[in-house]
Amino acid sequence: MKKHALLAIAALASSATMWATSFSCKYFAIDTPDDSWEVTEDHALGEMGARMMVARNDGTKGLTHLARIDYVDRPFTPESYLTSQVVNRRDNFAHSATGISAVSDTTFAGYTAKYVKFNKEAYGSTYAFTAIAFNAGFGTYFIIQGQQSDAASIIGRVTASIKPVASLQPTTLAQLVEASKASLSRRPAVWDDGGEKLKSLSLPAEGNIVQLYIDVPFITVDAIVVPTFIQTKRKQWINHRKEVALRCGIVDMAVKEGRGIVYVYRDSKGEEIGTMLILPEEVR
Repeated sequence: MKKHALLAIAALASSATMWATSFSCKYFAIDTPDDSWEVTEDHALGEMGARMMVARNDGTKGLTHLARIDYVDRPFTPESYLTSQVVNRRDNFAHSATGISAVSDTTFAGYTAKYVKFNKEAYGSTYAFTAIAFNAGFGTYFIIQGQQSDAASIIGRVTASIKPVASLQPTTLAQLVEASKASLSRRPAVWDDGGEKLKSLSLPAEGNIVQLYIDVPFITVDAIVVPTFIQTKRKQWINHRKEVALRCGIVDMAVKEGRGIVYVYRDSKGEEIGTMLILPEEVR
């Protein structure tokens, strides 16, 4: 073999070994180019998934690039998740964000995804951020990445190395309900800003509905007028039906299968308050 061919092979091999897996879990793995990157695991999501942080500094502890990768063991729709976390600024990285773009389409790691862009002042510098969300298997991946405005944009190259490890994608409402039951057994889902939580759900054999059981904190059934309470909930639902419908993939799939959604409300003592039926056509 000619000398220049051997040198080319050696160079390729050397280049490949520069990329070593820095973090892996049962949900994803990520590579970094060299040892200037710091990768840390964050247990904030607990049993609901996994989170990791990746950052690179300029040698004086001034961050030039940073990113966070979350896997949430629940199938939020990407657009609603970005709206909740970034546009509505619930995520810490989105606090004091400016210039938030519209939610747009993209692809990431081979999955259909959504993204938004925004700017943020942090650590004494201005950072340009991109947030991406997509569904894989039963869960939601959320990647939020940024770099100083005057830094070369290499964080995208790092986060592009993410390898999702997706469970089997539920393709029917019955499969989604079973997967959701397992997830809800570990932690209930926060349902709205009032602290309501989705605790469990069922798919009755009859009635062509799916039932969602929601606990309402700080309310007891004997202290409210039940019809008024349910009517108020219905008005809220109708006024914000798209937002409510997109909170949970179960609602979306129920509508696709032509099923109604029955919300069963329970008070802080576990007593049933009342039920509310939403028909598929009210979501469309």
